[in-house]
Amino acid sequence: MNATTMTMRFVLGLLAAAALGLGCSVLEPSWEGSVGAVLRYNKDTRALRVDRVPPEGKAAAAGLKPGDQIVAVDGKTVDQMTLDEILTALRGPVGTTAKLTVIRDTKTLEITIERSPFAEGGSGTQPAPAPKKEGKKEGGDKDEK
Repeated sequence: MNATTMTMRFVLGLLAAAALGLGCSVLEPSWEGSVGAVLRYNKDTRALRVDRVPPEGKAAAAGLKPGDQIVAVDGKTVDQMTLDEILTALRGPVGTTAKLTVIRDTKTLEITIERSPFAEGGSGTQPAPAPKKEGKKEGGDKDEK
């Protein structure tokens, strides 16, 4: 079988799959993404809070803010979900949406965020860094001038 015949069979196979509604990742690539915010999960209280929201991201554009408590993802309450279930609910194909129910101050808000690609070097599961402790500066006691 020569290259032209193989190519024709491949194209015909793709067209047949599309005609049957089977979908094909070659024709419709799907990249994994997430809501684009740094979240903190407390395993003892099962609370999920927003730690940081990159200002240029989809989460900020949708109105998510640091300090928001996420109480549900797509209608499922986070206190009834495992951490893995929460991460799975927040992730999904780029361009799809996640509907978050958040509490901000005393108000309950519904925020829909379009999932975007993970940040370069990120996995979407990186925990927020621990808060810096006050005290001694790195590198000793010398002040930099």
